[in-house]
Amino acid sequence: MKAFTGARLHNLNSALLLVALAFSIAFPFETLLISYAVLGPLHYLTEISWLHDRKYFLSQPLSRWLLIGGLILLLPLAIGLGNLPGISLLEPHRVLLLFLIFGGTATLVLVQTWGGRLLGIMAIGLLWALLRGRIFDALIGVYLVTVIHVFVFTAVFVWNGIRRKPDREGTLFFVFFLLCPLICFVVPVAWSTTPASWAMANYQIAFSKLNQTAFSIAGLVLNTDSVFAHPWSICLTRFFALAYTYHYFNWFSKPTVIPWHRISGTRWAGIISLWAASLAIYLYDYAAGFLLLLALSFGHVVLEFPLNHLAFKQLLLSVSGNDQERTIPARAQ
Repeated sequence: MKAFTGARLHNLNSALLLVALAFSIAFPFETLLISYAVLGPLHYLTEISWLHDRKYFLSQPLSRWLLIGGLILLLPLAIGLGNLPGISLLEPHRVLLLFLIFGGTATLVLVQTWGGRLLGIMAIGLLWALLRGRIFDALIGVYLVTVIHVFVFTAVFVWNGIRRKPDREGTLFFVFFLLCPLICFVVPVAWSTTPASWAMANYQIAFSKLNQTAFSIAGLVLNTDSVFAHPWSICLTRFFALAYTYHYFNWFSKPTVIPWHRISGTRWAGIISLWAASLAIYLYDYAAGFLLLLALSFGHVVLEFPLNHLAFKQLLLSVSGNDQERTIPARAQ
């Protein structure tokens, strides 16, 4: 296990990325559905466990409670319960709330005084007033907790890791990683198989909004049938499948760098039991599994916000030299 660091780890991730790319091109819809159902729940459970042990990268207890409180406020809206009494009042403001919690977490991480944090929240509100619109709402409301989380934030963590300990293998891997989205779009659509009927039915429930939102940003309408037939929609699905699948591969490839596996036997038993239950539900009814586990998926994204902001801080300001900062790039590379 200890041998899988440095160049060997970069080579392993290059191989995993190639596997993810190959399956995403050949079977884009099935690859996303299967990786999300099989690898996703185990990733959520183990990462939440890891984040919890590190106090969600927030040093002050009140900051942690504010993060958890924001998650509790958003959770019913995220899992489709916005029509319930009381909660329905928040539904029209779902995207604004998500943006405020994302931005507010940045102030908790980057600003040390509560007065400064209050000013930061006011600045975030002003930013929302200036930027809000169809495109910005789509980026925050749809893609922040999906594609941006699994691809953009992963890229930041990878870049941080390689920048700290540069080597040829790491550079080659990162170049390959950045080229993968382009490859998803330039490889002939004929290389992708027609999705099976089960994949069409379940993708329509779980992920078709990602495709349709991308088309709506461009001023186009993508109907149900076109999600699986339009060449650009197929290419988009390749990218989504690649981003999600490699995001999971990346997490599980680094137990020697991120000791997420070093937990008690009791906690491991709980995680494995919950994972096995989630697999059984997905196998019985994919739509039911998706809806039941949506809270877990959304929760792990929000709880990772502080770590995301710390990673951006380190990348942009080249912060290094303390224990916490050395932990940050290890999240993904």
